Amino acid sequence: MAQSKEYPLKKPSAFHWDFALLGLTTGIAGILGFPAPNGLIPQAPLHTESLVVHDHRTGKALSVVEQRITNTVQGIMTFAMMSRPFLVVLGLIPQAVLSGLFFIMGITGLHGNIITNRIRYLFMDHDYIENDPNCPEVFRQIDKTPSKKYFYIYLILQLIAFGFEFGITLTKGAVGFPGVLMFFAICAEWVWPLIIPREYLNALDSEVADEKIVKNLEVFSQIKEKQSASESDIEIAQLGPRSTDSDG
Repeated sequence: MAQSKEYPLKKPSAFHWDFALLGLTTGIAGILGFPAPNGLIPQAPLHTESLVVHDHRTGKALSVVEQRITNTVQGIMTFAMMSRPFLVVLGLIPQAVLSGLFFIMGITGLHGNIITNRIRYLFMDHDYIENDPNCPEVFRQIDKTPSKKYFYIYLILQLIAFGFEFGITLTKGAVGFPGVLMFFAICAEWVWPLIIPREYLNALDSEVADEKIVKNLEVFSQIKEKQSASESDIEIAQLGPRSTDSDG
């Protein structure tokens, strides 16, 4: 989400490598019994959104201030808070304060959520969407959906998925919520196309990562292939004269 194509990032795959590093350090911390590193802020869409430079007139995202300072500072602060006296101070924070923090983050996230925006679109005046310059671009894009029939069907499927995902968090099996997410991800790939034609499904549920991001992720494999090709060329060049001498 943090490297979504709506953000004009120069190095979008860097966020993927952040997650890879976070997963590695979290796994090691779990094995050693250390508190898990906090990966919430640097990789979160809210963090990316705070770094976006917008056009004041149109609101369009022009660029992103891509840097490593806030990520590094957050990591240092996490390390510092794991030691005394800060660890004692953290224990004095009321749980209600932490709950309020997550509540605010959740409410803020709803504003840019695609499901929320699609529900809001249902109650909007069509003339406002087409003619009012103050109408956000996201609703104009939704209005351009090729088939409203499949738009409503897909929205219902999204709400069903949300219901299951939220419902499991209210049970003793809350720890299994990633399994529910995985189940619906499989449905999106194999089951939804049986209900909604693929061309309409691609318009309603396009890939989060565009071609540029995917290519950035493949940079190491491309470098390795070039190195292997260069080594092969060198070996062929070295074997060439030897084979000529032996023939002579």
